[in-house]
Amino acid sequence: MARTCSGCGAHIGWNESVCKEAGREYHYSCAPGNRPADSMQPNIPVIKISTEESESSSGASRGSLRWIAILLLVAAIGAYAVSRDSGSSYSPPTVGSTFFNEAGRTRDVSYGRVTRYEYAITIPSGRTRAEVEATLRHAAETIGRREQPDALIVNAYRQGEPASGVYSVGQAIWAPGGLWENARQGGAKSVSVKLGELYFQDTPRLYASGETVKVQPEGEETAVLSDSYEDWGAGRIIAELPAGALVVVLDNKSEVITPEYVLTRYRVRATVRGRAVTGWMHAFDLGDQ
Repeated sequence: MARTCSGCGAHIGWNESVCKEAGREYHYSCAPGNRPADSMQPNIPVIKISTEESESSSGASRGSLRWIAILLLVAAIGAYAVSRDSGSSYSPPTVGSTFFNEAGRTRDVSYGRVTRYEYAITIPSGRTRAEVEATLRHAAETIGRREQPDALIVNAYRQGEPASGVYSVGQAIWAPGGLWENARQGGAKSVSVKLGELYFQDTPRLYASGETVKVQPEGEETAVLSDSYEDWGAGRIIAELPAGALVVVLDNKSEVITPEYVLTRYRVRATVRGRAVTGWMHAFDLGDQ
């Protein structure tokens, strides 16, 4: 009767040595107890993947990679936005009223790739110094974070006056370190504030057209009358009016010279040696009748 090895399935010759275990015959080398590698190899199951499963898995992997790429791109954009931000979170001030009227961009003083803007705002009267400072900071942060320049100046003016030229209320600078000259350095932005004095001074009463006013020269015996609002030099003087002379107001014009001083001049009609003369004179040379 032919014999077969229960280990390898091969024929067992009549003269071959055999090993019997659990009622089965094995070649001596095939017997379970005689294979040293059996006790050393871990029992690792073999997983077979069909072609369809492989392609599906590959597609899923590619899909996952696409989502990872999208997430990395979003993170990069977010990081760039943060780098363009002022570098810290901003909370609007809670000191009194900080409402302001934005008059728009007045100048673009960018150079190369450095962006620098100037904006103008107006602030209603009646606020304290703390409120004005808080308003300027609020305006600079609001406009700066919206426009995202490298540096920003916000000039504040009184309600009702031209929002251009020298500021009358104050100025805020939104830039690295709060310094305009640091625009090209980049980095976190901060706000520096300067306040003018005109906003906090009492507004002098202006004479109306048609009023008769007495000349009261300031520190001089006479007041000069010139033919120009801008110029009262020797070549533009048309008359000198003594103290006590009467003039009729025709018009007036004011201009902020510094944040502490506003120039006001009146166009008046005076009588000089029997003839009517019209010209401009300083407001500080006029007093009540």
